[in-house]
Amino acid sequence: FDEVRGLRLEKLREPGAGMWEFARSDAHWLLGKIPLTDEKSAILERIVRQRIVRVLPTSNRPDFGHSDWKITARTDQGEETLTIAFLLNEVVASNPARSDRTLELYPEFAGALRAFTQARFTPRKSGTK
Repeated sequence: FDEVRGLRLEKLREPGAGMWEFARSDAHWLLGKIPLTDEKSAILERIVRQRIVRVLPTSNRPDFGHSDWKITARTDQGEETLTIAFLLNEVVASNPARSDRTLELYPEFAGALRAFTQARFTPRKSGTK
């Protein structure tokens, strides 16, 4: 996680669909050249540091054609994209750069993304409270 130099968050569904790009300089996150507040930096750190519950069998691969989010992390080695879908009571993700298997993430990941949309990074704030 300390290798992440940039982060692009793409909310693919309405309300509040949009794209946000952040850069990391030492321990601070930047929106353009403007450093984020400690509170907003903490929200990004929550997103970056989410944990995996389990790797699902290949037979349980959902359709990621209608995903909710895409998160692209940029490191010195290149970029990796995590595609995220909310399915009933599960948060699942796919990272084809690492595996063809689906990942189940902890439900707190949805809360971290919701906190991001509610933090007023842009005027395109989600209508969900």
